[in-house]
Amino acid sequence: MKKNEDALYILNEGDLDMKSVGEWVVIKKDKTVSASGIISVGDNIGVVHDCAYDETLIGKKVCYNAENKNFTYGEYTFVRFHEIYGVVE
Repeated sequence: MKKNEDALYILNEGDLDMKSVGEWVVIKKDKTVSASGIISVGDNIGVVHDCAYDETLIGKKVCYNAENKNFTYGEYTFVRFHEIYGVVE
């Protein structure tokens, strides 16, 4: 991340490092590629990128409530901790 003259922080591609705050969980959408090369993104499945509420979830695949309007930023989705249904093992 670089700071320009106007004291704005500029994110370069690859510099993105999302951190969760409070009860929010940062989830990276799960993309799967079929044998024929078709890429699909699960609507309510993803890998926990960061979770301040419960750090044991980081790196685990979870199912979450996708019916509510969740905030997204790039490939990341933000959901409240209580909207995670379970861990896929």
